[in-house]
Amino acid sequence: MRNKAALSGNLRVVLWATVIAAAGSLLAGLCGIGLARALPAGGGTAPLPVYTSLSLAAEDEPLLPVWQRYDPEQVTETGAGETYMDLAWIYDSMFWPMGIYDAQVETPEGPLAFQMLAAEDMFACYLPDYPLPGTLMLTNLYSGRMVEQTGVRMDLAFGQDSTGMQISLRLRFPDEAAARDSQLDQAAELVQSWLSGFLGGTRDTLLGISAEGWYSLTEGASFGLLERLQERPIPELSLDPSPDARLQQLCDERMLDAQIIRLENEVLLTLTDRYGSGMLCLYYDARLCCVSGVAIQMI
Repeated sequence: MRNKAALSGNLRVVLWATVIAAAGSLLAGLCGIGLARALPAGGGTAPLPVYTSLSLAAEDEPLLPVWQRYDPEQVTETGAGETYMDLAWIYDSMFWPMGIYDAQVETPEGPLAFQMLAAEDMFACYLPDYPLPGTLMLTNLYSGRMVEQTGVRMDLAFGQDSTGMQISLRLRFPDEAAARDSQLDQAAELVQSWLSGFLGGTRDTLLGISAEGWYSLTEGASFGLLERLQERPIPELSLDPSPDARLQQLCDERMLDAQIIRLENEVLLTLTDRYGSGMLCLYYDARLCCVSGVAIQMI
């Protein structure tokens, strides 16, 4: 795995060793991602329905288990030197796969002050509502050009529980005006078209994220869903001309379930493996036409 120095010894052992030990078990109670503007308190939620569906409403936004368990009253602040993850590591290992880059000449150094949850059934680290310094360069997927953005807030979490290893990163742009319905319509069409092209073998990336990018996001670890998405042999079937029906055919061929959910300012894409090996989730900001978040749940 890359950049192991980014995590403390205790954190690496608890999170990554548990992933390896659990490799033979199925992913139970699989849920999707979501960190809304108001952070949720701990508590259980129903598993994500298994079906391919498009244009769902914001109230259908699922929640990754690591964020289900977040409660400001149950976490503790990490002391100096307890974790060694800094902004340079986040920019290098998590931002660049999403097409996001730091516009500063030098990235601020020093460990970030995470909040930590150490419960009997979960170990997790949180960095909620973190103000990113300076300017970010975002990739506009329509034009391919870079867009400068300041005042960005980041919600980051990673952890391990009985459902597997979870990583969640989401950017928010509070200074931007709310998305118009026309922008959300255009965003949903782009996400659906890109997903169909990726599953059908006519695109090499999923919303701009390459195979190397996914492995960077998972620190070099692989799991069944990720491996199958990289292989994606071209199916020998006649595809329906209807975009919705075509995507359903491709998902059935790949044994995947996809959801495209319209949120307040974003479109959320979730891909779930019907074999139970994990889930990939991508946020696409309808105003800035860029990937604004990613979440992964894996064994």
